[in-house]
Amino acid sequence: MNALQPHIKMSELLNSLKSQLSTSLVESLAGKLGENPANITKAMGGMLPTLLGGLISKSGDTGVMSTVMSMLGNKSNQGLADNLGGLVGGNLGHADAANPASGFVSALFGNKVDGILGAISSMSGVKQSSSSALMGLASSLIMGFLGKKVAGGMGLSGLTSMLNKEASGVMSALPAGMGNMLGLSMPSMKTPNIPVSSVKTGGMNWMWLVPVALVAAGLFWWKGRGAVEMPAVPTVAVPSMDSVTKVATAMADSTASKVSGFFKKLSSGFELRGDSTGIESGLVSFIDSDKAVDKTTWFDFDHLNFKTGSAELDMDASKNQLSNINEVLKAFPAVHLKIGGYTDNTGAQDANVKLSQARADNVMAALVSMGIDASRLAAEGYGPQFPVCAANDTDECKAKNRRIAVRVTAK
Repeated sequence: MNALQPHIKMSELLNSLKSQLSTSLVESLAGKLGENPANITKAMGGMLPTLLGGLISKSGDTGVMSTVMSMLGNKSNQGLADNLGGLVGGNLGHADAANPASGFVSALFGNKVDGILGAISSMSGVKQSSSSALMGLASSLIMGFLGKKVAGGMGLSGLTSMLNKEASGVMSALPAGMGNMLGLSMPSMKTPNIPVSSVKTGGMNWMWLVPVALVAAGLFWWKGRGAVEMPAVPTVAVPSMDSVTKVATAMADSTASKVSGFFKKLSSGFELRGDSTGIESGLVSFIDSDKAVDKTTWFDFDHLNFKTGSAELDMDASKNQLSNINEVLKAFPAVHLKIGGYTDNTGAQDANVKLSQARADNVMAALVSMGIDASRLAAEGYGPQFPVCAANDTDECKAKNRRIAVRVTAK
């Protein structure tokens, strides 16, 4: 009897990108970063599919994809892949404002970047600072490569279609555990080549169960698409009815778990709830981790609103999340936060900085009014500086840049 075997087509896109990494380029990178060339190659081998996987996971998010298309349509970005050697001598850090790929990384990963850099460092043996540089270079390579396709007439639907075709190959190349970290999933199933005569039980041919199982699996994949992980497919015999039922149930449970929100019972007894990728999840995970406090790790409020054109908080929309942050600070009394206010680039910069400062101050005041000592908080308005959506040219993009974020300054 033939066993079920996975069939995964290698990603042509990924192979094309890897072909751009010449030996001389890798050696130049190794010299600049003080790393072993073999480790650089290994790190880039994990970084490229990770970035493509992040892009694939966002292919259904019109806001993110519009931002990406704006970046790819920028003529200066379309030439990035032709000047990788020049980039090596410049600002490689993924979050460096001078790096054209910084907005690309933020759009794909948000507050997951540190975890990704740590995973790449662990699997390749390079320093985390080197991972940041390699993320910047790999992002520039991808933007330049795809930018040329956009320059050649490929639109959003064409890009999405290409990414979907490449998905299985990209997912299979992800470093171990990266699929879980990014919330990616993708079943790898192929119709088995099994003689009908060998699939009989008591004289009854139940070959019809195989397509039924595949259809059920396909429905679960479609329903949870955008947050699927490439499971390892074991070599197994043709399943019985019981095993088909178990597989379907397990897939349903997995899909349900991916759409659930974040929950943690704090030491105070407070039951903290939020979105799985929201500020509550990111902030508490950082505080609980061994990661050192730095000046680059920020967490954006995702349920905080101000009255239109004003620095006045809309408390009806904002109270719950402000209360959550208050409870986090109460549960972790050693934690201090800096609150950052940001705007888009519409209007005069001085006015935007003033507005962002007033908004950050009002968020700080709201937390102080809830009982948090003001000495544990600081607020600063940055105006249109440090956009998460660098293009700043669409309503969706500008909305991402109008935000309030927090950074842990002590824990």
